[in-house]
Amino acid sequence: MAAPLHLHIPSLEDEDSWIIEVKYFAIINDFLQPGSHLSAAEAAAGINELTPMNREAKGEKAEEPISFLLEFWGTISKLARQIPHDHPAQDKMIEILKELQALPVVKVPISEGGFLLFWSEMPCLTEDWTEFDIGPSARDHPSKFGKWINRQAFAARLLQAGLADLFRLPTWCFMDALEEEPSPRQEYFECQLRAAVQWIEYSRDILFYSLDNLPNFRSLRRGSLYAGKGAAQQMAEMAVTADVSDEAAPAETATAEAPPAEVLVDTATAEAIVEAANADAATAELTTTESPNECVGKGQKIDTMDA
Repeated sequence: MAAPLHLHIPSLEDEDSWIIEVKYFAIINDFLQPGSHLSAAEAAAGINELTPMNREAKGEKAEEPISFLLEFWGTISKLARQIPHDHPAQDKMIEILKELQALPVVKVPISEGGFLLFWSEMPCLTEDWTEFDIGPSARDHPSKFGKWINRQAFAARLLQAGLADLFRLPTWCFMDALEEEPSPRQEYFECQLRAAVQWIEYSRDILFYSLDNLPNFRSLRRGSLYAGKGAAQQMAEMAVTADVSDEAAPAETATAEAPPAEVLVDTATAEAIVEAANADAATAELTTTESPNECVGKGQKIDTMDA
């Protein structure tokens, strides 16, 4: 059995802590423990009862739905940093989010106009994890390195599960680990490498099958060691050569069907292909316009590595 977790949220230790956060933290903490008898569906139902809509239906005053979501995603981020990257609780937290997403669709109007689909579209989750993806520096304490690795592992799981569009984050991780001079501080350099490895370990399938459809990002830049598209071009030429060889050889097996939605890719192959894709994406011409971030500017707090 996995080791028990000792999770904490600093803000909950204050006398004026938000009672709603206290309650949903208690539910999540209970479910994530190795010996818990609580199911993911039960945990999700308990959290859903705490949403502004359900509390208002009981005659209680409540905050704006977006404010609730931003606080909730902030709590999830703080917990993810505390859970070891290979601990089963990381997968269990994904289970809770999947159960929340599967709840009946609730269309909620927002004060700025329009509406959001509460839980079903995981509003603001992508923005929360992308806008404030602030990593440690070489001067930081090693404890922050571990939290950063844990965070990347959970973000990779979010991407693989289809819960958030986080394709920016592995690109940044690969650039820091592979396109810059190694830090003279060995612990920090290992942190960068291990952070990048989490994306290969936990989201390699979706990364591999999305290579042809990755979006262009305005914020991408080349690392100082980036030398061009040679690796990607070489791999493409190898693939073409392999196709020609296969056509020339006698057919010994039936024609292979298209790969299913979930196909395991070996780590070495995935690492090479994702690295090449990262290099291509970094120099792609920008032909799309990014939509404005609807979740920024509404009281969201930067979730620092100190949590």
